[in-house]
Amino acid sequence: MFRARTCAELAEPFFWEGGGGTGCVLIHGLGATPQEMRYLGRELHRRGATVSGIRLSGHGTRPEDLIRVSRDHWIEDAVSACEQMAARVRRVFIGGQSLGALLALVAARDFSGEAEGIILFSPAFVIRKSAYQIIAPWLRLAALLGMGGIMLGKRHPEMGDSAALRERVSYPRLPLRAFAELAALQRDARNALVQIWSDHMLVVQSIRDPVSPPGPNQRVIRTFCNALEIETLSLEKSGHVVTADCERHRVASAVSSFMGLSPARA
Repeated sequence: MFRARTCAELAEPFFWEGGGGTGCVLIHGLGATPQEMRYLGRELHRRGATVSGIRLSGHGTRPEDLIRVSRDHWIEDAVSACEQMAARVRRVFIGGQSLGALLALVAARDFSGEAEGIILFSPAFVIRKSAYQIIAPWLRLAALLGMGGIMLGKRHPEMGDSAALRERVSYPRLPLRAFAELAALQRDARNALVQIWSDHMLVVQSIRDPVSPPGPNQRVIRTFCNALEIETLSLEKSGHVVTADCERHRVASAVSSFMGLSPARA
């Protein structure tokens, strides 16, 4: 359930100042909140990083607020967070979950600095066969015809950690407009892959992901990406939201190593 209590306590953005010159911007997925990035952010901060967990426009309030939001708003949110981080630290990493992974790529291309590394958690270039694939070609037309406010139910993601699923803070439904913006952002992110010249990229996915199939998504990345080095972490027990699921400890450890952080402080 999306409750006022959890919205106030978990859905708020967070910013934790670290003690070194490394920072990371974390971007949540569609219909979700910074809650799904909070554990990872806390672990990175314990290891000395400055961490910014942003909340995208139209999120953390009510689903109807997404009707008036476009991907340009989300891109602006992500780029602004990267600019603020670059003003504080020398090494900027950008990580995103699902739709947030697409935004991480676009932000890495568009902000004025240079990303030290990009971390993609369950990137949503390709969605598993579903109603989304059937309606995807018509989403932009539907939005232009004024049908963007039609609400579609959104299933809770399958997660290996039942406690984490109960704590999840996300919308139970999304407007058609939001799916149209996701489809457009998928195209933007593919273009960004070609245009980004980053030395390092980490891709984290679960073989059990019911939303973003690892194979097709990694083929997109390896086909279009100009990164000199692409690392991958394959999980066996998690669902789609790998940053908050039962293998989140492995994820935090892999990301910390990728960022070159020191062991966690007590």
